[in-house]
Amino acid sequence: MQTLEIPVDAQQLVTQTEQDLAIAESFSISSNDGYAQAGEILKTIKGRYRDIENKRKDMTLPLDETKKRIMDFFRQPLERLASAERLIKGAMLSFTQEQERIRRLEEARIRELARLEQERRDRELEQRISQAQQDGDTAKAETLLATATEIATPVVLSQKPRVEGVKTMTRWKFRIVNEALIPREYLMPNERLLADTATKTKGSLEVPGVEFYPEQTIAASS
Repeated sequence: MQTLEIPVDAQQLVTQTEQDLAIAESFSISSNDGYAQAGEILKTIKGRYRDIENKRKDMTLPLDETKKRIMDFFRQPLERLASAERLIKGAMLSFTQEQERIRRLEEARIRELARLEQERRDRELEQRISQAQQDGDTAKAETLLATATEIATPVVLSQKPRVEGVKTMTRWKFRIVNEALIPREYLMPNERLLADTATKTKGSLEVPGVEFYPEQTIAASS
């Protein structure tokens, strides 16, 4: 791996930031002169930040240009492969959905046949039990009642072949069909609108459930 060489002037700028931070950490203001001194220190810090940022850009710009050329070279073939993957997945998903539709139809057909057969058996058993009761054969009626069974619910498996490394995944998502009916717990405040309102009205407009407040900062230029 190639060693990164940092220019001496860049190293000096970085070293100076340690002293800048040390001064800031121990600095306090108790007089007008101290406030004025803080302003000068702040301008020095802003100037140092600008110099380091410019040096960083000088060093990274050639790398950025090289990276851009590499990205441009590979972008189109990657997009082709992504499109090819999307088309193949679409075809496989369509096939999967069709096979599932066929499976459900077949399962529904077999379930209906099972239901009809269950009804036939139940009617036949009821007739036999009724006849035994009419004949006064209570024991036989109870025995027949104990033989009542239900046909097992049939399950039809998909005939889609399995491919190693490929599987169908199901993710539940949502779409809004009527925003007015959405419960409050699923709603999100419009933070961008609130921020714009705070800036434009300076707290003069009251919005229920919202507090507008001023936040002061110090701006400086080197």
